[in-house]
Amino acid sequence: MAAKVDTAICDRSVEELAVGYLRYEALRKLNPRQFTELHMRNLQGEWFDDMVDDLVGRTLAQPGMNTGMGSVPQIAEDVGSNPTGAT
Repeated sequence: MAAKVDTAICDRSVEELAVGYLRYEALRKLNPRQFTELHMRNLQGEWFDDMVDDLVGRTLAQPGMNTGMGSVPQIAEDVGSNPTGAT
């Protein structure tokens, strides 16, 4: 298992890892009701990654939460990837 994780991490840029971390932290901090609402919006057709990126943006906009890294979509754009995660 550890070898697969190491390979997955080594194959990513620092920017991609930062975006993933910020998305994870935003989701991790939701309570069950908030996550259910997010999930229901996704089932109704709203793109999940866009909703999570919006959460990250609002989190970073809070006083004391600015990492100086820019918005998640901007970070992803800077490294040439799709911020929605669509392939």
